[in-house]
Amino acid sequence: MGIWHVFAALILSASSLVHCSDISFRGLDPALELYYRTKGDSFACLDGLKTIKYENINDNYCDCFDGSDEPGSSACVNGKFYCANKGYNPQHLNSSMVDDTFCDCCDGSDEQPGVCKNTCSEVGAAARAALKERAEAEAAGSKLREAYFTQASEMMTKWAAEEAQLAKSIADQKALTDKWKVKHDAVVEQERKQKEREDEAARQEAERIAKTPIDTAGQDTATAAAADGAADAAVPEEPAGDHITSMEPALTGSESAVDAADEIMKGAIKEAAEGTAQALDVPLEAVEQEADTRAMNPHEAAKQQEQQEGETAEERAKRVAAQWIRDETSDAPAEDAQEAEEASEGGAAEEEAVEEAAADEDLPQTPVQSGPPSLLGRIKTAVLSFLNATPFGPAEHISDGQAVKDKYWEHHNVLADLERQHAEVHKKLQLDFGPNKEFLPLHGKCFEADVDKYVYEICPHGSAVQKDGAARVSLGNWEGFREGHTVMAFTGGQHCWNGPQRSMVVSISCGKVEKLKHVEEPSRCEYVAHLTTPAACSEEVARQLQQQVEEAEQAVRAHDEL
Repeated sequence: MGIWHVFAALILSASSLVHCSDISFRGLDPALELYYRTKGDSFACLDGLKTIKYENINDNYCDCFDGSDEPGSSACVNGKFYCANKGYNPQHLNSSMVDDTFCDCCDGSDEQPGVCKNTCSEVGAAARAALKERAEAEAAGSKLREAYFTQASEMMTKWAAEEAQLAKSIADQKALTDKWKVKHDAVVEQERKQKEREDEAARQEAERIAKTPIDTAGQDTATAAAADGAADAAVPEEPAGDHITSMEPALTGSESAVDAADEIMKGAIKEAAEGTAQALDVPLEAVEQEADTRAMNPHEAAKQQEQQEGETAEERAKRVAAQWIRDETSDAPAEDAQEAEEASEGGAAEEEAVEEAAADEDLPQTPVQSGPPSLLGRIKTAVLSFLNATPFGPAEHISDGQAVKDKYWEHHNVLADLERQHAEVHKKLQLDFGPNKEFLPLHGKCFEADVDKYVYEICPHGSAVQKDGAARVSLGNWEGFREGHTVMAFTGGQHCWNGPQRSMVVSISCGKVEKLKHVEEPSRCEYVAHLTTPAACSEEVARQLQQQVEEAEQAVRAHDEL
């Protein structure tokens, strides 16, 4: 009996040794091998909910709820298959991908032997080359990033100095501008008071003329006007320009004096219209309507308005005087202009014109020598007298005042420009350029990518656009960085038809140069792109990648030795 007990113990011990060492199950992750070692003939599911016979592992039947008993088959829907992929990178597959005739593992272990070719060496070599290239780019980019730090520091120092200098210049310029503003305001106040005096003088002159009675010597207004017109026609006509030239010394005054003269004209015209209506026993409205028919047409009015723009007070005074002087000698209606011209050339024609005019109005014919001066004659005299008598002030004073105002505005504009420059520099100093200002060198630059028929352009801290020839569509304006300065966001672009405003999100990664790529529109009017830049590189990441390269090469050498 003792011998049989010893023999049985040896058999169980051997069985246990087999279970402990036989852990090369297909699809088993080496990290889980410890859980598959057992000294008995049972296996505890990894979720701890069930225990099965050891021999039921990988029997193509799912016993464990977590699928841990079938690491190398597709029996469990929640199972995982481990690809060793020696020479490349290990990977995990869903159990549904096992034995489906598609080679998912580069070593072909997910399919039955002979179905797939082991391509891990080729794939691994390409992956190692890509990893090595990435590590080199990260290392080179991190060095450029250090240069970006230096450049950013220099730019921030420069901008800060500019801001300080502009602030000082603004203070100095403001003091100078304030000084000239005092002089400017004094000139403006002096001109205001002068205008008030001239306006008051003009008002008093207008009242005086309006109150002066007309001695008609027993003749009605129409007869007196006709007689005066004929008398003026009998005198050799002097060109209006000569009158204006003779007034030049008096026409160097302010605009208000000329305005006052205009007011006198308007009052005199109204008085003449009322007198004419009374003499002819017709409604005042009829006389005014007749005057309106003689007014210039809209085209002529627009032309005159254009000519009058930019007139000086002197030029306007000349024009007003010439207008009313001409009106005295052209008192006839437009259709009788030829007769009026003939009346100015000879005595007989003059008398005939006066008689015809009187006959047309059923007025008694009166000798041209009789009658008081016409109202227009009074207007002529009033204009000349008023322009000569009004104290406009010397031209030198006006010129000096204008020079003071011009000087003030010159300094005011310089101050405004300095303040604009200061605001721009201050705004740049407040922008987010990253924790170490590494993105500052991208400020003011734009990057483009050609995709199909469009050209996409982004300008950090600016805008994003889609260009199609000369057409430009806004994809948004700078919103800022997101996700720890790994994403640039542009929002508030042009509206889509029945859709949202366009926007663009640009992910950032390390690269030896700035390059915009991978522009897409995954959702309507929402664009994504990728930008590589040395600003996103890291010396720490470069070290980690280099370590991965060395480990991969070491693994290949170890595999080759085996």
